[in-house]
Amino acid sequence: MKVYDSHSDIFYNLAFRKENDPFGKYHLDDLKKGHIVGGIWVVYSDADFDLIEAYKNALEKYEPYKDQFDVIYGLEGLRNVKTLEELDTLYKMGIRHAMLTWNEENHLATGAKANPERPMYKIKKTLVFAFLLFFISTFCFTQSFDFMGEVINSKEVSFLQVVTLVSQDLSLNSESANSADYTQALVSVYPKLKKVVDKYATSVENPILVKDFAQIVCTCYDVKTSLMYILFRTPRYAFRQLIASGYFPMTMQPNAKLSGVKALSIIADFGENEGESK
Repeated sequence: MKVYDSHSDIFYNLAFRKENDPFGKYHLDDLKKGHIVGGIWVVYSDADFDLIEAYKNALEKYEPYKDQFDVIYGLEGLRNVKTLEELDTLYKMGIRHAMLTWNEENHLATGAKANPERPMYKIKKTLVFAFLLFFISTFCFTQSFDFMGEVINSKEVSFLQVVTLVSQDLSLNSESANSADYTQALVSVYPKLKKVVDKYATSVENPILVKDFAQIVCTCYDVKTSLMYILFRTPRYAFRQLIASGYFPMTMQPNAKLSGVKALSIIADFGENEGESK
């Protein structure tokens, strides 16, 4: 029998032990006796400390044994992750699992022992969106946090950023694709978008207009549309459809721009649905 332990605090134990080979001394025999072949091993944040250094210590002590187990590196609570750069560093170290709070009240969430009426406030939207999109949402990207940070911090999301997000969400390209690959794939799969793509052909880095964004979303996803959009399939009616669906206020103008956060929230919402029939 082989056992996969879906939650273990082994890395937390290793992070703060000073002696040599603590994994061999305190964990190896027990794991073998229990037929444990792997699991999700975490560092939990029950207090304030340097999480990156702690994780480095844990991985250094685990290094001689890493080929003997199949382990997903995890974080139990993000109280000690304060910036997008820190989360990026942890991701590059191999962390692929996380939860917002161990059980405390922190800058991201409220644990069971804290005030149940406390809202999620004073949180950096870049960190929250990156966490949600990278760790727990079905709408996940293989893009780097640099790209995600640029999108989330953008006051006027670009055409290329939108096309990249949609293409990655619908698996139209590999993560190594370039801008030409994304636009070509979009038109190949959704030929109705050719006019919109041609419009930005020489200016893919320019901010996308709300009506063109609406056209891309309504075409690529299973959006319940109005009769007028079904008949004409124009950006104008796609834009009206998103207003009718509550994504934009009635006062929004079709030639307005939208932020990266707004674009992400809409794409993430539609991304849970199956793409338009190809």
